[in-house]
Amino acid sequence: MSVQKQIRISPEVQYQQEYESWRQHDRFIWQMPSIIITVAIAAIVTAWAVEMPWQVRECIILASFILTSAMFLTLNKHRYFIDLEQLTLLNMEAKYAELCIQRLTDPKDKVYKARQITKDEFWAPQVPQNKLQGYSAHRIFKDAIYWYFS
Repeated sequence: MSVQKQIRISPEVQYQQEYESWRQHDRFIWQMPSIIITVAIAAIVTAWAVEMPWQVRECIILASFILTSAMFLTLNKHRYFIDLEQLTLLNMEAKYAELCIQRLTDPKDKVYKARQITKDEFWAPQVPQNKLQGYSAHRIFKDAIYWYFS
């Protein structure tokens, strides 16, 4: 009978691993739109710049649409994981740290209220000075896409 050993990882190592994962997803979020635009433009230019039958042109545009849609779904999935990792880091900071790092735009955010974290518990709290600062970048991007296609 074999006994499996459980490896205990210190909170500092877990925090560092979670932070690196959060940074990786954040980089993906900012890189994906440029990749999506590049793929879509390349497909459109290829479809219209080269002389070809209309069936082939439609197939290229359809493949580009499918790939672009898949990339938007991937972008949404990365956004989900970055939100999850933000909350994990916030909980770890609330449990183990003296003070928390403000990870969301507004220190009065409902996430902080749900965890009973006040702005006095941040290293350097800052309240947004205007509406644009209070609005997160991914929401601006999602709203722009929504309004453009509706």
